[in-house]
Amino acid sequence: MTKKEKTAPVKEEKKTKSVISAVRKKAYGKSQSCDDEVALRFQAALEDKTLDELATENGIDLARWSHLNYGMQRMNLSNVLRGMIRRDETVVLNGVSVNFG
Repeated sequence: MTKKEKTAPVKEEKKTKSVISAVRKKAYGKSQSCDDEVALRFQAALEDKTLDELATENGIDLARWSHLNYGMQRMNLSNVLRGMIRRDETVVLNGVSVNFG
């Protein structure tokens, strides 16, 4: 292999303070949502209720994420609700039991 045939340098990802990778941010875009049915219903419920009210409706103590910012609390709550849905547990959004099955 000659000097001219060397491989191109590997482009390194820019370091940021974010815990979210640049690839993931690009995939979710400005909406910061995967836009599935759970996300859409969760967003609609947040128009009428606070995050704490939605957590309480579903028997979840939001205080366990009190050290996190609002966005991460919202993400964690929606992930817990998704887990409940996968286990066929009742999820309540705006006082209505939601069945995704």
